[in-house]
Amino acid sequence: MRLSQKQLRFIIKEELVLVLETRRARDWIAKQDKSQRDRLMDFYEAGMTNIPDLSYTLNALPPRATLDTDLLKAYYSKEYKDILNQYGIKQLKDFQEQGYAFTPFMQALIDYKKRKNLDPSDIETSKDAKIIGQVDDWTITDPVSGEESARCAGGTTWCTRGAITYDRYVKGDIKLYYLSNDKKKYPYNKLSFGVDKSGIRYGGDGQYTVDAANGGINSYDTAKRIVGDGIDEIISILLDYYPKDMEKRSTQLLAKNENDIFLNYINFIREAKELTDSSQRILFYKRILKHVFDDVTAGDVVRAARHLYKIFDFILKDKEMKNKKFLSEEKNEIIDIIKFHLTWASFMKKIPLEEKIKKFNLIYKYLINSYTKYYDADGEEVNPQDEDAEPVINFNNAYSTLKRLYPKDEVPENIRAVLESTRLKAIEYIEKEIEFIRNDRNTFTDTFEIEQADRTLNILQNKLESLKAEEQ
Repeated sequence: MRLSQKQLRFIIKEELVLVLETRRARDWIAKQDKSQRDRLMDFYEAGMTNIPDLSYTLNALPPRATLDTDLLKAYYSKEYKDILNQYGIKQLKDFQEQGYAFTPFMQALIDYKKRKNLDPSDIETSKDAKIIGQVDDWTITDPVSGEESARCAGGTTWCTRGAITYDRYVKGDIKLYYLSNDKKKYPYNKLSFGVDKSGIRYGGDGQYTVDAANGGINSYDTAKRIVGDGIDEIISILLDYYPKDMEKRSTQLLAKNENDIFLNYINFIREAKELTDSSQRILFYKRILKHVFDDVTAGDVVRAARHLYKIFDFILKDKEMKNKKFLSEEKNEIIDIIKFHLTWASFMKKIPLEEKIKKFNLIYKYLINSYTKYYDADGEEVNPQDEDAEPVINFNNAYSTLKRLYPKDEVPENIRAVLESTRLKAIEYIEKEIEFIRNDRNTFTDTFEIEQADRTLNILQNKLESLKAEEQ
């Protein structure tokens, strides 16, 4: 095709602007401190030929810090310009101003592009728990999904009985696998084993590798005492399965075709307001929140906390969310995700204190709810809907989270009063727990069980003393 004179002039003008820009950039780099020139030239060769971006890196990055040159080349290529413009990013400084970090944003953008080239038939999408091995009387299970974790973890005190918590735990390199043995007595009838690239993640109470009562399995020897001679074969199965599981989950993540993660409040509001049909709007909320929860790493969620907090606030103010007769299951799922984030200390620490004070009553309600379990007359955990279900609130955990969110010396008197009331209830809760474990300990005959009980009692006693010491 033959170019017109007008098109030819335009191309020549573009090329001339580029030549002048690159020449100015090289001259500018030559005038900078000698210690910075090599780094700036690396950026320049990756496509950073405009002085505003070069100047920004000089001022915003630590002296020896650098940026991935492949990501820079992607950023300066025409392929991604349209998407970047949609999010108000025209210069490097715009990443920070829009609330994003350059590296995770560009990596996610590249991954987002890759998704469109995947064949859905190649992706394993089953969310059913998978039995990955049987050794003696031990069944080894990969829960696969939060919903299945909630089912598999029944009868334990693990926080991964909550689907949302399980999904958060396994977002990164760590995966959780469950061992069950009906012939073992509680708390050794169910075990959780955490695995990452380094192997089994042994640790203390409430960590990744624990018994059904959340007692820590802190070494191979402890694991062998609980499991028996089959421990080596079980560990071998887990370590063989883990890399295959990681590869499968990575593929599943790339296969998701929900909205990309570059969500900000302005884009969200614009789209939500266009949905005048309430059912479409509720489903839009669910799709966005599920995407953020399923696809976005915990680190990126925390970095985008202020954007997401505004989105949560917008959803909670939607009058349609209060209509429990319509799309109730979807609304409950939306509330569960919001509730998780509003009681997640790492996330909420990014939110200004004045915003948290405004929502104190709601956050406190969600917090107490998230630390409430229900038991029957025999002490077995049951569903809240069961006829004889009695609530038990873990005020110790609730108070620990509240302290992180609301520093006593920085909040109004009414919030300090609630903090103090919760502290006193936490003391009562731990005292009852100590009494219960002491009574149980007196019935134990196995040396190992007695040692575990003593260790737990020691931890609880230290917590109790710490709580009492806080009294003003």
